[in-house]
Amino acid sequence: MPFTTACIVNNYNYCRYLAEAVDSALAQTRPFDQIIVVDDCSTDGSRELLRKRYGDNDRVRLLFKNENGGQLSTFNEAVAVATADLLFFLDADDRYLPAYLAEAAGYYESNPTCDFLFCGITFFGNRAGEERRYRGTTDLGCSRLVTLYGKKGETYIGAATSTLSMKREVARRILPIPFTEDWRGRADDCLVWGASIVGARKHYLDSCLIEFRIHGSNIWAGRKYGPADRYRREIAIKRLHRYLLEREGLGPDIVELVHLEFRTIRRPTFGQFKSYCKITFAATMGPARKLKSLTSMVFHYAEARLGNGEQAKQ
Repeated sequence: MPFTTACIVNNYNYCRYLAEAVDSALAQTRPFDQIIVVDDCSTDGSRELLRKRYGDNDRVRLLFKNENGGQLSTFNEAVAVATADLLFFLDADDRYLPAYLAEAAGYYESNPTCDFLFCGITFFGNRAGEERRYRGTTDLGCSRLVTLYGKKGETYIGAATSTLSMKREVARRILPIPFTEDWRGRADDCLVWGASIVGARKHYLDSCLIEFRIHGSNIWAGRKYGPADRYRREIAIKRLHRYLLEREGLGPDIVELVHLEFRTIRRPTFGQFKSYCKITFAATMGPARKLKSLTSMVFHYAEARLGNGEQAKQ
């Protein structure tokens, strides 16, 4: 049976782009079952545009916030009312290509282990080109431990808001998050890290089906951060990670399961293998347990590289 789908559009003062975003969701070759637009108390005419253009459209639900709370607050509100099986996120200055939903939802239906999916980007506006995070469509497995204990550059398994989708039960385990002031912008980080920490199995779809607009008024993209900004951001990240981990009822001893998480990656790269080995070496566990963990990972990596043996099924 096909999954039901919802598109969540978050907007703050992007009236000049907003209709393009919503219209791109309405123009999908496989229609969304729900389109939820959350306006974060805009002052630029966004609300008037939404009421006039979509107020009578049964496929579009408009949510108007009474106070500006930032991007995370819009995610909190939208996920609370969404009823579809799959939730797709869209920033109000970006666009979907018409075949995006058909390809992405079809991927979920063909890959039952997929809990969280992201795809490639086509840039437009002040920049052209494409961005592909991985070589080919791939099952990335679970990533809780690499998110919590990996080195910078290894912990972020995802991409920009408009490329992200997930099963509703995953989103409900992540959201609501109370730290809305920490995440007025860049709240896609909460979705990416949150999905990993709650145990979602992530997949990457190697198709550039999202049009990501680069423009001079991007609120967060391209912003330069000073030492105080970086300090506040690191505090926000630590607070987010600790909150989600505690809500999941998990403690630091889960690092002992690092080899089992590694085995959820069907075809790990050498870089992933190296990352998980580093986590094992740094973990607080006895030599015998470390040796067992490393041996398990070596065998899985070798089997995956050689194409022999049964692949992980979790």
